[in-house]
Amino acid sequence: MDKAGQQPDLIHLHIAADAASSAVQWADRWGVPLVVSEHWTAYHAENKRSFRSEEEAGVRAALRAASLHLPVSSHLGRAMSRFAPGVDQQVIPNVVEPCFSLPQKPRARDGSLRLLHVSSLLDDHKNIKGMLRALADAATRGADFVVQVIGGAGAGKLEIPGFENLVGQLGLQGRIEFTGPASPFDVAAAMQKSDALVLFSRYENLPCVLLEAWSTGLPVMATNVGGVGEHLEGRPMLGTLIPNEDEKALSDAILAFDQRKKSGELTHEKETADYASARFTTSAVGARILQAYRSVLR
Repeated sequence: MDKAGQQPDLIHLHIAADAASSAVQWADRWGVPLVVSEHWTAYHAENKRSFRSEEEAGVRAALRAASLHLPVSSHLGRAMSRFAPGVDQQVIPNVVEPCFSLPQKPRARDGSLRLLHVSSLLDDHKNIKGMLRALADAATRGADFVVQVIGGAGAGKLEIPGFENLVGQLGLQGRIEFTGPASPFDVAAAMQKSDALVLFSRYENLPCVLLEAWSTGLPVMATNVGGVGEHLEGRPMLGTLIPNEDEKALSDAILAFDQRKKSGELTHEKETADYASARFTTSAVGARILQAYRSVLR
């Protein structure tokens, strides 16, 4: 109980490994339901991801003790079920900060196609080198584009060996700018000035950067991994879904976006932002969480 003698109606554990044992103990002591929400890739052994040995037992115990799992995607929910079969689930995505919104002024429709990539720049995960090769192929096929790359460990630095050399080898000098890490406000501003986001990951759950892009009305080119296809498949206004590791498909998508910009067809910003607003804002996600709480308190 807290200082006022109040007892909670439930325990909500976000990311099971962080406080698994404490959450289980308090839920048991108070006799209240435990709800676990997750967005972590550690559940995906097929992608060589795993918990540390000291974490896994606690994660399993928390998932099995829970009354409800709240994964950010159905794909992640299936992975969580391998640790704790039979527990009810409701898919609830991550929330997007309010700074990710439609630009106040319309995006410029002239000039080169403006592409954006935002990530950790970890090549085994985000497949940066594959993305660069696809960009180079699109350039040789006549695509007119520039790319801003946000992320990594230090402003203006490429922390992964081979990137600078590869950019030069592929003839991409002058087309790609690595600007280092940025605040959410700066990322939002970059999205509001771009024409499309590129994410060529080898694995994901439901990356926040996609939800943020859609919230600004920005379409994406993203690989069909994790829960990405659960939103992107069958919704061309949101962008193009690309097979994992398919550099030719990404090159084709870049060419298609270049042609769409030249013909003035990149015009679904409000529809895209409305889709995001209905699903990823604080109010939308909060309402879903409240509904989930009520389902275990009946």
